[in-house]
Amino acid sequence: MTIKKFIEELSKYPEDIDLKDVRIRLAVEKEIGYKRIKSVYLGGYRIVGGATPFGSNSVVLERFPNLGDVAKSLLANLKLPRKERAMKVKLKGTSGAPFDVIEVYPETYNGEPTIPFVQYFCDEEGTIYKDELLEFVTDGRLQTTATIKGWVAVDDFDNAYIYHSKPTQRCKEFCDTGDYITDWVCDTKYPNGKRRYVIDKHLFPDLTPESEPLKVRIQITLE
Repeated sequence: MTIKKFIEELSKYPEDIDLKDVRIRLAVEKEIGYKRIKSVYLGGYRIVGGATPFGSNSVVLERFPNLGDVAKSLLANLKLPRKERAMKVKLKGTSGAPFDVIEVYPETYNGEPTIPFVQYFCDEEGTIYKDELLEFVTDGRLQTTATIKGWVAVDDFDNAYIYHSKPTQRCKEFCDTGDYITDWVCDTKYPNGKRRYVIDKHLFPDLTPESEPLKVRIQITLE
């Protein structure tokens, strides 16, 4: 199935369905006495394993995650070329002419994704730049004002960020220590490709990792 065909099939369903309200069966079959997985079913579709599921010498583990989380996981791990909108930038601290870049997704030496929320951009010659080296340009002129709308949230390290859309909390293991931390993630991006901006925590002294994100609007003007 192509992405085009997949979109056509999705268009048959109402657009206002919240996938978080839809539960789907995830079944993992393991053979007793062995660590290997025998088969995996998502809904009624076998995605791993043989044609005869759930033998007498097997144990079946079932979970019913919501379809929203399943969709997010698929999109986050979909390593395919994306359609990217070119952005005009110039190198910070230089008088060079603006040039076009697109966001890229380089991988580390072991094939795992790079650090989350760090954006990289590539020019026409294939040179890769980290976002902190670039200034974004509008209509050939540097922006003198910027308005940032978003949601402010604080993580377990007391760092504050403003996110493009209302973020959701996730719990993850910290550096294989057995300890778990809570941070915030969102699925959408600002026009320059960023998902979030760092912001001074002291501007929101009452905000904690347990607080609900705050909807804000911040305007910055160059003098």
